Amino acid sequence: MSRLMAAWDRIATAVVGLSAVAGGLVLIGWATHWPPRWTDWLPDRVSIDAITDVTGQSWWPWAAGIGGVLIGLLALRWLLGHIPVPRRDTIRLPGTGPEGRLTASVRTLADGAAAALAADPAIGAAHARIRRDRGTLTVDVTAQLAAPADLPAAARAAARTRAELADMFGDTAPPTRIHLHTGRRRGQTRLVR
Repeated sequence: MSRLMAAWDRIATAVVGLSAVAGGLVLIGWATHWPPRWTDWLPDRVSIDAITDVTGQSWWPWAAGIGGVLIGLLALRWLLGHIPVPRRDTIRLPGTGPEGRLTASVRTLADGAAAALAADPAIGAAHARIRRDRGTLTVDVTAQLAAPADLPAAARAAARTRAELADMFGDTAPPTRIHLHTGRRRGQTRLVR
């Protein structure tokens, strides 16, 4: 789901939710006449004569049909916006030409780089994550330092891993971020970004 669709979902949910709460409070106040001064403007009885007059007009079936079609199209658009788009995690490599296409799986290479980083004595564990940042594949490698933490050695290992990823992809290398952490939980202490 795109950021725009997620934003529309949040806005629609907030509007519908707040409207439902406000409507419920008004109905409770109307039925119980509580609080007394706030519900004085509500009528004691409700007449639906105006509604039946409108629905009895000759144009009403056409207007209701057009409104139903528009609501159906909006609902279809909303549903289509929630269909997961298959994420391509491949990058076209230099050397691609009329003879064929050379591609590399970003996920496979990122996982390999994380495994190589985790094998370094200064690093305790590492894992890679692929994400899209404004349409561009980005590699995030998170590594936990081994105890006792040797920051210079860990920084050298991270730089080496980043250079290896750049060498593997060539000119089409995705942006890569390597996060080094100490502590037991990720994000407890961030040393290098």
